[in-house]
Amino acid sequence: MTVLDAESQPLPNVELLIRWQSGEDRFFTGLKPEQGAGYADYSLTEGESYQVGIVGLESDVAQGIVVDLC
Repeated sequence: MTVLDAESQPLPNVELLIRWQSGEDRFFTGLKPEQGAGYADYSLTEGESYQVGIVGLESDVAQGIVVDLC
C-alpha cells in the first residue's frame, strides 16, 4: 500500500494500524525506500479479513481486505 497526502505526494513515517478478527498490529511507511517514501507492506494470512487505517488521524479506513492465493 502507499500513503499519499492531499497533493498525491508519498508520505514516509506514517504509522498504520491493521486489525483482524483475533488481533491487531502497527507498521510504518517508508521502510523500503526503493519502493517509494509512502510505501508500506504487511504479511497477510489467507482467509482472514483485515482493516487498515492511519494511527492518530481521522482518515478513511480500508475494510474487507483479503489475500488471494497466488
